[in-house]
Amino acid sequence: MKESLTLEVCCNSLNSAVAAYRGGANRIELCDNLLEGGTTPSLSSIRIIRDLVNIPIHVLIRPRGGDFLYDPVEMRQILLDIQCCRELQIDGIVVGMLDESGNLDKDNFHRVVSAAGEDMSITFHRAIDMSKDPYSLLNELKLYKTVDRVLTCGLSMDLKTRVENLSRMREIVGDDIKVMVGGGVNQTNVEEVIKKARISEIHFSGKGYRKSNMMFQNKNIAMGGNDPELEFSILETKKENVEKMKNILDKIER
Repeated sequence: MKESLTLEVCCNSLNSAVAAYRGGANRIELCDNLLEGGTTPSLSSIRIIRDLVNIPIHVLIRPRGGDFLYDPVEMRQILLDIQCCRELQIDGIVVGMLDESGNLDKDNFHRVVSAAGEDMSITFHRAIDMSKDPYSLLNELKLYKTVDRVLTCGLSMDLKTRVENLSRMREIVGDDIKVMVGGGVNQTNVEEVIKKARISEIHFSGKGYRKSNMMFQNKNIAMGGNDPELEFSILETKKENVEKMKNILDKIER
């Protein structure tokens, strides 16, 4: 029996979102700053992309790169960003937070769940990969009825260990929460991960660099890094990469 698989594409810009949509993505996770693991996109990009694509959009709510321990000012920003997403009728949010001991920050996560309400999907993101006890955290997430999925690399970058961990995570959550795998899953290993871990949702960026159209290029100065060449390369989702991944998923028998 063939079961449909969901391809969520992580998009960092307007062009990326349109490329993902045209490439056959089932859902978009909209973010900014991919090289920092993703941060909250601008309000304007959320509004415009909502008009450009006709598939579900989930917005990453993460005020900065780095760890997942947030102070009161950052929590104020997180809750305001969620409120903005609600006002724009965004389908879901992607969020996660830990306390200083690496456990679920229950007080703040409860505030997040309350702010999201019952009509917006919640994905707990890869903060779970950085937690002290991911399996205990999964059991805690099961108590929140509006948490629909967790995004994880499988707690390891080793393929065999990843598959074993994903299988255990699926056993813990049962039918209560979807386990979505991302971070190192690509066109060469996705079929093995899906079949061995029985995963039905894949998180993928399909990213690549597009050369700038600038005719004049000052390569004596770097604006944000050590490589001036990257100042004239734009990192974004490529339609052909999404199409290739979608074609692979469509052919997998489960």
